[in-house]
Amino acid sequence: MKKREKDICDAVSASAPRSAKHVSQASIRPEECEDDWGGCISRHHGCKSFPSRVESNTRGAGIQARASWNMDETGLFWKKMPQRTFIAQDERRAPGFKAAKDRCTVLFCGNAAGHLIRPGFIYKSKKPRAFERRDMSRLPVFWMHNMKAWTTSELFLNWFYHCFLPEVERYLHQKGFEFKILLILDNAPGHPQSVEVLHEKVQVLFLPPNTTALNQPMDPGVIKTVKANYSKCVMARLHSALDHDQNLDVIQYLKSFNIANCVSVVAESFKDVKPETVNAY
Repeated sequence: MKKREKDICDAVSASAPRSAKHVSQASIRPEECEDDWGGCISRHHGCKSFPSRVESNTRGAGIQARASWNMDETGLFWKKMPQRTFIAQDERRAPGFKAAKDRCTVLFCGNAAGHLIRPGFIYKSKKPRAFERRDMSRLPVFWMHNMKAWTTSELFLNWFYHCFLPEVERYLHQKGFEFKILLILDNAPGHPQSVEVLHEKVQVLFLPPNTTALNQPMDPGVIKTVKANYSKCVMARLHSALDHDQNLDVIQYLKSFNIANCVSVVAESFKDVKPETVNAY
């Protein structure tokens, strides 16, 4: 996040003017973004619930970093094998097997200090058979569902009120900081655009359209890392299973790899993300 603060500020300042659905987009000078990207954006966009810069000291920087949060989601084809492997080619020949098309959506959110909250997770079933005896509230992810496993405004609000707010409030309380935050989002269709009154102590700022690749901190750092970790972990589990059972083939293994296994691997991959990965872009 730190390395891309000037790109973020420049992109936001060049975007559309104030509307009823977006925070104002004023002119920002790059030199004003030297302390923190969340702070420079908030000072120019009327984010009154976001704490102003205190002093150029360690505590002031800590407040800004912990108060600036960014959220983004990504689709995950959770059984899909690498395109150029024999496994992927074998998948295409297996009758009635469409593992590569089974999709979920994972939501990631963290702050400029490098802290990540529990991932949101959207799947097509409310309680899949793989979780028949599990308490869904105790999963390492925040479970949600709809038929297409996509983010919708309804699911976003569910995540916001029942995952984001409690986890961030708990985190800030542990650190001894007041609960006043800036949440930075992109303009994805599933993000509700009229969010000015979601919470009196949360200011929401939308990034300019079509600039995710440039200034969305979650994408190049957290999401890319988690997906890479996920692929490595799945392949490692596959090799281990084949080593232990000489009669097992790849397709059989993939058929037995269920959504509970997916959640476990996502949690494992997420756990391996270092704080410096979060704030490196």
